Amino acid sequence: MKNIHLTLLLLAGMPATALADNGDRAGDAGVSALWVLANFCYAGMRAQNHPSAGWRIAAFIFGFPGTLLTYFVVAEGSERIYGVDVPRVRR
Repeated sequence: MKNIHLTLLLLAGMPATALADNGDRAGDAGVSALWVLANFCYAGMRAQNHPSAGWRIAAFIFGFPGTLLTYFVVAEGSERIYGVDVPRVRR
């Protein structure tokens, strides 16, 4: 359980440190939002074992380096992202 909290702390700090040197421009907020959304998308696709390789690669690239951490922490098909259940919709 302590590892999950440490991981969330690291993820929360990454966008802030990435923008620490140029945080005074308004356009930087859009880049940070894209980074966070790409991380969530990649984590969800990995946890739900999504079959689309193209979207997964795009999310990995736009969310890097956070997605690299997600690659090692979130188990493929586990339906859990950092301790939160994300069940797959069964149709």
